[in-house]
Amino acid sequence: MDDERRHVLERVASGELSPAEAAALLDALEAGAGGTQATATARRPEPGPNRIARVRIVRTLWPVEVTGDASVREAVAEGPHLARRIDDVLVIEGEPDEQTIAGFWFSASWPGGHRHAGWPPVGPAWPGRASLRQAQRMVASWPWRPPAAWLRVRLNPDLPLEIEAQASSVRVREVRAPIRIEVQAGQVALEGCPGPLEVSVQAGIVNLRGRLAGGASRIHCEAGTVRVHLEHGSSVRVTAASTLGRVSLDDVPSPPPWTVGAGEGSLEIRNTMGSVRVTTAP
Repeated sequence: MDDERRHVLERVASGELSPAEAAALLDALEAGAGGTQATATARRPEPGPNRIARVRIVRTLWPVEVTGDASVREAVAEGPHLARRIDDVLVIEGEPDEQTIAGFWFSASWPGGHRHAGWPPVGPAWPGRASLRQAQRMVASWPWRPPAAWLRVRLNPDLPLEIEAQASSVRVREVRAPIRIEVQAGQVALEGCPGPLEVSVQAGIVNLRGRLAGGASRIHCEAGTVRVHLEHGSSVRVTAASTLGRVSLDDVPSPPPWTVGAGEGSLEIRNTMGSVRVTTAP
């Protein structure tokens, strides 16, 4: 039984199974009469109520990177994290005071209660377990953040994404669905994300590069810098304002609003105590 559970968890780590699919297999192993029969009777979740509607990522202290990957059914996370499903939302959390430096954990609502599974099987005596104080000492001893500090997520590009981060950097690439990001004291970089986008940063930097051609996108930054590069094919009406800072579009002398392309979508930028720069050059 332990070998069968380990095999299921390794398939999650490799991206072959989603956490919801692994939960179904583990449930069958718990209640079935053997690994072979249980594996044969377990099925992939059918489209509809069992499908994930959006993904939410919660991150503290260390960076997170999300890349759109059409080969992924829902989402695959690499790095220390805890994944759980709340209704139709897949929540991925990676916080050093709860997680190990290497490995993964996920939890799900099962008949009869809430259960957790993970690999490796860390415990109080497992040498891979690290407390928040130990993790902070390890990070402080490096001239750069160690590879294990990153949380990397490969996401189906058509799944809506939400990210909440504190004292962290966030990088998102090639996600076609709507994106909402909230960061306190950090940086946000988006590339190849057509939106709609909703980005809020307190004390940090926002860098956006891509083609916006529809929908309503908003960027709000307090005490920081906003840089937006609209690539060829963008069709958006830009409104921008800064309380204490400069607002510019290329070398256009006129103040906003500006229309890029046909102006089919909208981009609203608000910055407090910082500059806003929008460019359209190749």
